[in-house]
Amino acid sequence: MAIFGTETPNSSNNSNGSNKPEELVYLNPGQDVMMKNSEGVMESVFIALPFGLGVMNMSDAKPRGNSAFGATIAAGKNQFLADLRTEAAKLAPGEAIRITGLTLELRRKATKVDASADDDFESVMEQIAKIKLVG
Repeated sequence: MAIFGTETPNSSNNSNGSNKPEELVYLNPGQDVMMKNSEGVMESVFIALPFGLGVMNMSDAKPRGNSAFGATIAAGKNQFLADLRTEAAKLAPGEAIRITGLTLELRRKATKVDASADDDFESVMEQIAKIKLVG
């Protein structure tokens, strides 16, 4: 199956042995750093983490529990992923875009889950819509 230029890999190019299509688009968290290039001129270089998040083969979020809040969060995650895929489909091979307004969160796994929260579907979806995918 082909999605935005992905193709089902054969065993020689799929190191984990799964039947998923080869991932061609990654979300790479990183930062811009000023460095001297080979000619000694300072330039901005994007330094990413060693691994990116595969966007095209990422599974959609499923709501946790039966609350409207959980369904709202899952819908927001899925809309964000759909927006990333839409922008990814516009990229030429080797092309990258910067995403502004994205927040990274470093989180350690909790030992206890607190599921209490107010339902605010419209507010969450409005905030997701404001994320600027093209910088």
